[in-house]
Amino acid sequence: MEPYIGGGCMKLKSGMKAPDIIYHDYLNTPFQLSALKGQKVLLSFYRYAGCPFCQLRFTELVDTFGDDDNIKLVPFFSHQVIQLWKMI
Repeated sequence: MEPYIGGGCMKLKSGMKAPDIIYHDYLNTPFQLSALKGQKVLLSFYRYAGCPFCQLRFTELVDTFGDDDNIKLVPFFSHQVIQLWKMI
């Protein structure tokens, strides 16, 4: 499958193989999903960092899986980096 670099819409269902997402995080550190190949990964997608429902769900996932070394949490927020920095 070709790498997914963003800008479109793709629906994933449970158990589907995710495309190789290539992205930069809020610290401008490169991220590539294929670097986690062979590990259990929980991808979560949110509207924006200021959304109270998104924050609640993200907090629930961190509380549930944050200490589990067997699962990698990878959240995505639909937000520009400058806006994320204002909320941290």
